Amino acid sequence: MSVGLSRQPPLTRIFIFIDEFLRKCWIFFLGNKDETFSKFVEFKALLEKETGKKVKALKSDNEGEYVSNEFKKICAKEGT
Repeated sequence: MSVGLSRQPPLTRIFIFIDEFLRKCWIFFLGNKDETFSKFVEFKALLEKETGKKVKALKSDNEGEYVSNEFKKICAKEGT
């Protein structure tokens, strides 16, 4: 058995999603900001499946990750 090093770029961003009601958090490691939307969609689906409830609000640190047209569309569609 041989072990090799991965040639993937390092993960440079950490996104923490916190459910203030459940007092749980989920941590995602990302390579760049462009992955934020797909991780949010993944997280939202996971949380809604686990709890049976919809995500109603999203807070951020205003770094700009959540202001893309993709985010605006999904939040408007889902009522977030």
